[in-house]
Amino acid sequence: MIKLSCQNMDEQIASNRLLLRKLSSADIPSLAKAADDALIAKMLGLPSPYTQEHAKQYVMISLQKWEEAKSYNLAIVSKDDPTTILGMISLMDFDQPRYKAEVGYWMSAAGRSQGLMTEAVAILTDYAFTKLGLQRLEGRVDADNLASQTVLKKNGFTLEGNLRRRGFRGEKRFDEYWFGLLRSEWST
Repeated sequence: MIKLSCQNMDEQIASNRLLLRKLSSADIPSLAKAADDALIAKMLGLPSPYTQEHAKQYVMISLQKWEEAKSYNLAIVSKDDPTTILGMISLMDFDQPRYKAEVGYWMSAAGRSQGLMTEAVAILTDYAFTKLGLQRLEGRVDADNLASQTVLKKNGFTLEGNLRRRGFRGEKRFDEYWFGLLRSEWST
């Protein structure tokens, strides 16, 4: 078994079209613009409107958690335009004794329907298994979020359960679908 090394996350991971990279304070305006989206607010419970102050707080917390190796929040950007954030993807909730983590993500309107999130999840999944030594990844989505379910399924994740009325945003409760992928099931 590969030794788990969640403290050694690279600051940038690349594919043919995308870069997944560590946030910086320079990203605040682009992050605010990308996250100020009604669908993201609905599915994730982010503030709407999503302001530069919200983005600043998110970047600061993300950088702190990165340094503590608690979670890695990566900007999804095009190689052609590495300063414009299209979305975010995260590895979080590390469970070192079990060699597992959770993946979470969102995509701005500008990046949707191009296969970019499927590609981003593939890049991060491969990195988590081959470089970090994880043996299991999990993803949870709102049962009504068909696009996120499709992204996970296209990357080989299996629906493992429906946690009824587990999720909530404000007063609204909703079912969460939990997906999982084992290292032994992953193929690049």
